[in-house]
Amino acid sequence: MSLDLRFWAIFMFLQALFSQASTTAFKVSLSYQAIAFNFDTTMIGLAAAAVGIPPIFAAVHAGVWADRVGGYWVALAGNALVVASALLPLLIYTPSFLFVAAAVHGLGIILSMVGQQSVIGSIAGRAASEKAFATMFTANALGQMTGPLLATGASAVWPLQSTGYAGFVAALCIAILALVASVFCHRPWEAHAIGHKSSGARQGFTAISSTPGAWRVLFLNAIVLGSVDVLTVFLPIWGQERGISPAIIGLLLAVRAAASIVVRFYMARIVAIFGRKTLLMGCTATIALAAAILPFANIVVASAFLVLLGLAYGMSAPISLAWFSVSIPASVRGSAMGIRLTVNKLTQGALPLAIGAVSAGTTGVFAMIAILTASSTLLVSTVKFSSD
Repeated sequence: MSLDLRFWAIFMFLQALFSQASTTAFKVSLSYQAIAFNFDTTMIGLAAAAVGIPPIFAAVHAGVWADRVGGYWVALAGNALVVASALLPLLIYTPSFLFVAAAVHGLGIILSMVGQQSVIGSIAGRAASEKAFATMFTANALGQMTGPLLATGASAVWPLQSTGYAGFVAALCIAILALVASVFCHRPWEAHAIGHKSSGARQGFTAISSTPGAWRVLFLNAIVLGSVDVLTVFLPIWGQERGISPAIIGLLLAVRAAASIVVRFYMARIVAIFGRKTLLMGCTATIALAAAILPFANIVVASAFLVLLGLAYGMSAPISLAWFSVSIPASVRGSAMGIRLTVNKLTQGALPLAIGAVSAGTTGVFAMIAILTASSTLLVSTVKFSSD
């Protein structure tokens, strides 16, 4: 690896780490701030959905933009919006602006994600794709581990208006670090990969539709991400119902992220032993089991199942993303990634809203997640993976 590429990779890793830490801290703070505003489960689900709604409309356009100008500029703009989103609830302490901040955050994080994945996809060949995306997801998992700890621990350091308010201060500090790191991710040689001019979403849809199994893998990934996101949003409410402190909830979320980090170091070996299809089916079943058990678990049992949840998510996300990336033509990869993220965000927006509206308490929320992820195993069983 050349010095320039190594320098770029370090800052890309830091950007992924800090941006994911910021968004995890933001979501945990959003839940606690919603509790401070006395939101019920429906309103909490709506607040969580507000993060996912803007990306539904912006992800494809972000992918087209990445195809045309390069992922660097897309990620830079996204990280700037993430900074703004963490600042808004600190400046205007009202329920309505909590929803505005959530929407701005959703737009910012989707731009950041599309930019990151587009750039990484442009340099990772088929043989190195899983390693490259596993490295990116390792950075994400480190962020997911540190974000909740910083957000929930911030209230002890800064005894401000609420746990959520102090968490937004932590999210803002981390988001600034992500923005600074993204400035150093400029990749001059990326211009060689941008020469094509994608016609936009239509070519992306065509490419996905003509790739056998692509839509099924895409929907599976969306269900897994959406389910994990709902569990992250509603775990603070689960803790509130049981009198568990925010610091312990932050630690539980960090345990889940730590498990995702550990499993990714051994991913290539695990894939070689079990195969992609078997692993993905096992991952969805494990997430379903964890969601089903959590409502009845104490802290010790909950910790064990969050470890299992982290292991399942740690394997399923990079496997499905790597397969998707190398199966789509390079000329429309950014647009296809945008479509993929649109489906992800549609799921992440719809799930908390729908589940929060029809479920009384977290027991119903987790039960619905268990049913959804268990049934999604059927999607994997019909996909052909070339290595299996």
